[in-house]
Amino acid sequence: MARDRYLWNAGDDSIHSNGETAPLSAKGKWKNFWYYHKFHLLIVLVLVALVAGFVYELTTKVEPDYQIGILTETKFSDDAASILEKKIAQYGEDRNGDGRVVVRVNSYLIVMGENKPVSDPNLQMASVAKFLSDLEMGDSILFLTDSASFESHQKTRQMFSNLNGTVPKHGEEKEADMRVPWKNAKPLSSLITEDDLRNLDVDSRKAVLQQLDGLGVSMRVFKGTPLEQNPEKTSYYEQNRVLFNRLVYGK
Repeated sequence: MARDRYLWNAGDDSIHSNGETAPLSAKGKWKNFWYYHKFHLLIVLVLVALVAGFVYELTTKVEPDYQIGILTETKFSDDAASILEKKIAQYGEDRNGDGRVVVRVNSYLIVMGENKPVSDPNLQMASVAKFLSDLEMGDSILFLTDSASFESHQKTRQMFSNLNGTVPKHGEEKEADMRVPWKNAKPLSSLITEDDLRNLDVDSRKAVLQQLDGLGVSMRVFKGTPLEQNPEKTSYYEQNRVLFNRLVYGK
């Protein structure tokens, strides 16, 4: 009777095991493993996910064939930038051999002058940082500018070349030799139509077209800069000159 009392809730394996522990089932083994190693396993899974994400980003990252800078003192339309990227690509070459032509527009909102109000100081700070990096790395060779931005950046940085690629002497710069007004740049000026902006309301479409009409296209100074010592950058510059001629003169 005593034996029955002690073994009342025991299974057959316990009753007939003669004191030996019954072997664990597959489910039991998994529970045991999870209990002792779950934190190690979770760490491994997190590391695998991080590595997989890094590899995915590297293999799917789109590298632009061309980058074009836009310097304005009022925010440039994101819609217009997106349209320009797609349509300018039609005039470029597949420089990196990935089977497609990709253009990236780098829009910089930078207000120059002490007495000019800045509508978005945070955006201005971010634009300045990105713009200075762009200049140093030579990412953008072609620049679209409004009149105020062209004048201020040329005055402070002497950043634009003549249209033929030569560097103007300081104090002898002529805007007509360095900048082509948007309306005179064919086919560039006809790339964005009112129909392309149909998703915008009437006032927004009008504002975008008006902003575009006030732009001009120039090329940054390349000769005499440290970039000229880099063969890859020299090739990039020459290919941007070809793109410039196609967009501005239809050549």
